[in-house]
Amino acid sequence: MEDLNRKDVIISELLELGIYKKRNLQLFELSLYELEAEYNRVKGKDSLGEHMNSCT
Repeated sequence: MEDLNRKDVIISELLELGIYKKRNLQLFELSLYELEAEYNRVKGKDSLGEHMNSCT
């Protein structure tokens, strides 16, 4: 049950970031692992972008 709650939280976070699908699949169709990987990819990109902007 905890995995379902975690999955819901990550889906909500991705939706807030404007991500609704991945590889033509709805977010709820992805595994927890796939959701976490996508979330980390997006957040990593955002963090890097923020870091790059603060350096210039």
